[in-house]
Amino acid sequence: MKYSQATDYALHAMFYLVATAPDNPLSVQQLAEKLGVSQT
Repeated sequence: MKYSQATDYALHAMFYLVATAPDNPLSVQQLAEKLGVSQT
């Protein structure tokens, strides 16, 4: 299946957030740094 780079980033972000504890909220900046992507 082919999907866009934006979809790939979104899936990685979603899986990362699921893997971290719900009691550990992240800002967009923190998430972008963890995934090595742009905030925008």
